[in-house]
Amino acid sequence: MLTTTGSALVDRLMELMDSTFAVCTGLPTESLPEKQVDLLQQAKEDIPTVVYPNEPPMVKLSAKQLKQFSSKRKASILWKSLQAIPHALYRAVFHKSPVPLTDDQLVQCIDQTSMHTLCKLVRRPKHYCIDLKRFYDLPTFTGFCCMGTIANFTYDRKTSAKLTLDNIVLYQSAGQNFIVKSIDSAWDFAKLMLMHNLNHEITLGKHALTHFPTNSLIVLTAQWLPESHAVYQFLQPHFRYTLGINNLVLNSPASILSDHNNLASPFDIPFDTVHKFNIQPAYKEYRFLARPLYNSKFTYGRMMQRYWNSFRPLVQELVTTYLPRGQQAKLKQAQHLRRWADRVGRIIRGFPSGKELTGSTDLLIDTLTTIAVTVSIDHSAQHYTYSQIPSTAKPWRIRSRMPLNANDPIHLSSMNWYVDAFQEEAANRVFFNVDPASELMHVKYYNENKQMLQLDYLGFRNRLQECAEKFPYVPLEKIAPSIDF
Repeated sequence: MLTTTGSALVDRLMELMDSTFAVCTGLPTESLPEKQVDLLQQAKEDIPTVVYPNEPPMVKLSAKQLKQFSSKRKASILWKSLQAIPHALYRAVFHKSPVPLTDDQLVQCIDQTSMHTLCKLVRRPKHYCIDLKRFYDLPTFTGFCCMGTIANFTYDRKTSAKLTLDNIVLYQSAGQNFIVKSIDSAWDFAKLMLMHNLNHEITLGKHALTHFPTNSLIVLTAQWLPESHAVYQFLQPHFRYTLGINNLVLNSPASILSDHNNLASPFDIPFDTVHKFNIQPAYKEYRFLARPLYNSKFTYGRMMQRYWNSFRPLVQELVTTYLPRGQQAKLKQAQHLRRWADRVGRIIRGFPSGKELTGSTDLLIDTLTTIAVTVSIDHSAQHYTYSQIPSTAKPWRIRSRMPLNANDPIHLSSMNWYVDAFQEEAANRVFFNVDPASELMHVKYYNENKQMLQLDYLGFRNRLQECAEKFPYVPLEKIAPSIDF
């Protein structure tokens, strides 16, 4: 069985490498307007091309680009997939039934992951909630159960945990709901349903906003900044492999988004439902902030702010050292920068205009810092912290009936099948786990002649290590310089 399962999984994963060109966008190709498809077909394949007469933007990748990605990342994807199979089989055979987190573990999970971004202040000064009520109407495959949830919390900065989970409201429909508390029989079910909803919202909603707006930014950088420009040289290590990996997610026939028969796909929703999240299109929900508003009330927010502050000095050194000072050279570089920023701003809301970037060195430094931190530290941290939650505690599929009230117990063993347990564990290890092609702490920047830029790399690495010691939730070796997994 191991050999057969492994062979099937590998065959499906190898289909990731078969495309000749791709559309990297927030919308599946078959859903694009006919006019955009025509423009895409007319675009040249030898260079990346952005086509955006209407939303969403589209990026056409060449066969050469995809082949390069395949040759560099194919072996690591294959090896990670093979390693996942025995773990997924073990989970399916010996730990089929989901096991809810304790109340303290669930609160800690929200505090230390990107899930905290869903916590909204309801009543000042200390009442928060995560509102996923709309999930009662989530179209799923036949045989699966889904309810909407609202989790209510109390925030108290005087306590070590700070957050306390008060109750969870379960919604069968817009007007049919009931409150479940820790003393109730349906409490374990309510926590698992909350995690089920968080799975979908975080991976298909929040995480999509990290991945897909980067596509247009990468291509426009290649089109509008010359290789001799310091900004181009800074961004290249942070764009490595990203177009390739985003293409696989959105367009590969073997993607877990599009192929729900994939052995590593945990989804309980059809393809059309997937694209009701921010994947369709991620651009519309995304707004760029040169200085991100990290929420200091939560551990993850404080961690990201500390990393951002640690990254900025390196960017400042690069900008002040390598942007030209001579009047004529400075004017030429500014023209390139202005055109680049103006074109990025047409697609990504909130991106500074060319006039703003060329008029403020601090704004340029902040902008580049945010781009780099988002695609490296934030992306890696989102993956790693999420993957550390046991797959048994975050079910993607629930097959049991819905509880009728707060004291209607649901047997956990009825909530999923062996195949569900296998696919949830496989997805957690293959797609959600972190497998960087390189490490941010060893990043180097090069000019157009392949000569390394002389920067304080040691100081940068020391600052990263200080952050990792202060916030030991993501190992430095698990932080990639780009979105490459």
